[in-house]
Parts: sequence; C-alpha cells; structure tokens
Amino acid sequence: MNLEHLKRKRKIVNTGFDNTNQNAGRILNKDGRNNVIKSGIPFFKRYSTFHALLDMSWGKFLILVFVAFFLINALFAGIYYWLGTDYIGAGHNLTAFEKYLEAFFFSAQTISSVGYGRLNPLGIGEGLVSSIEAFIGLLLFAVLTGLVYARYSKPQAFMLFSKVALIAPFKEGKAFMFRIATYKYNSLTELEVEVVVSMQIENDGKVSTQFFPMKLEFAKVTTLALNWTIVHVIDEESPIYGFDKENFEKNKVEVIVFFKAFYEHFSNVVKDKSSYIHDEIIMNAKFKPMFRKSENGKHTILELDKIDDYQLL
Repeated sequence: MNLEHLKRKRKIVNTGFDNTNQNAGRILNKDGRNNVIKSGIPFFKRYSTFHALLDMSWGKFLILVFVAFFLINALFAGIYYWLGTDYIGAGHNLTAFEKYLEAFFFSAQTISSVGYGRLNPLGIGEGLVSSIEAFIGLLLFAVLTGLVYARYSKPQAFMLFSKVALIAPFKEGKAFMFRIATYKYNSLTELEVEVVVSMQIENDGKVSTQFFPMKLEFAKVTTLALNWTIVHVIDEESPIYGFDKENFEKNKVEVIVFFKAFYEHFSNVVKDKSSYIHDEIIMNAKFKPMFRKSENGKHTILELDKIDDYQLL
C-alpha cells in the first residue's frame, strides 16, 4: 500500500511516547497502563507501595491486609512463646500448640488495643515487647485507615472499553468504531474522547513511529446514560484510509484512546485510557445492540456483558 497520503497529514509530536523504533510491543496495555518496565535505579526507589495498595483490587487488598495481620501476630506470638506464656497469664497444663495460640490471641489483643483483661503482661520483657507491639499497631491502623479512606474517596470513571474495535459500514463508506460504557450507577457529564493512531512508517530506509490524530464524528457528549459508540469516519482525510488487515499488522498500528469526564458525585474530573492493536481490530463487522426495553416497558436495560458483541458482514 502507498502511504504517501500520510506525508500530508498533521502529525503529533508531543504525545510523550517514543517516535523512534525503540519501543517494543504495544504502547498502552488494555487497562490503560503504559507498557514500560523501568530500570537503572533501586527497586524500592521506583516502586510506590502506597500507589500499589491504592490501585489493586479490593479482593487483593483485603487478602493482603489479612495476611499481614496474621504474620505480624504470628511473629509476636513466637516472641511471647519464647519469653514464656506464664508471663502473659496463660493457663497451666497446656500443650505447646495451645500455649502458642494463647500467645497469638494475646498479640492480636495487644496490636488492636482491645485488651479483654484475661491475658496481660506480667514480666518486664513481656511488657516491653507488648509496648513495642502496641506502638506498631497504632501506626499500622492509622496507615490502614488512611488507605481505606483513600480507596473509597478516589474518583474513578468505572469505564468499560470494548475489547475489540471494528471497521464497519457507516453511511456511504466505512468507519473505525469501538464502544464505551460506565458499569456503575455514577453520573458522568461533559464527556470527551481523543483518539490518536500510532504506526511505524519507513522513510528513506529508516523506520520511525509516527502519531496522527483521528477525527471523530462526535468527540463530546453531554452525559453517558447508555453506551457510547465512538466513530472515526475513514475517508481521504483519515490516517488509516485504504488500510486493510495486512496494513494494520505490517505498520504495527495502535489506536490510543484518551477519555475524560466530570464526575458529579465527587465534583472532579476523572480520566481513563486504553488502546487497540491490529489483532483487536475486526474488519467488516458491526456491533450488536446492547440495550433494550424492559418487559414492562418502563425501563431501558443496558446489557454490559454485550459490549463486545458483533457480527461479521
């Protein structure tokens, strides 16, 4: 295919992405994260525990908190067991395992500042260790409270992007399309989408990655009550004009999507992003409807599990 028409297109040079041929794989992962592995400085300097705990799922977060709580108490229980469970008021005639359990329960009561009263430190060593544990418990629960609040108060778009994009019939020609929807009952207004296509182009024997804006039929909508099908008309002004499946693969085309909206509940702007590479672009297909009337005719049912449903033409 002749790519001469791209030389006349307006290129984007301030994307923040690489415009040489040094990038490998896709630019953005499907979840919107940059496909970059950083090196050259110590691991703990480039790794942010706080942000990792904010970004992980609630399931992983709660499991991690439970495991950390169990391990800390197991460690202090071992210390109390070594010092002697008689000095924390544990009963006599107990097996070794029962003594360890008493030490574990005493540790849990100490670190959480519960203190039921049956178990208490009776020696100087036990008192010192329990004081240290109580101090650690104050710090850990303060940090945990802050993390839980930050996770709940963090504005998120809760967006679903269709896993595939389509080259579909549109009016008298064709268009590049994908769908988005929000999967929460949140109120998003003033939505905007910007789409950029990256491709590797050979010029004078040198391959470089170039970026071009993709003009959308509608780049803004007032609100998102249902789904929104983003449409880029493939005409002579389109950077992917005349592309077939082979061109998408050969030129390593990646369509990058930037989304932002105003979240009324938080009175804040939320953002999200994703991308589509050549094997996620389906030729000659169209999306199937993903909403319908309810049986009583009083509501509209948005079937989010159908956001990827399409049919070949």
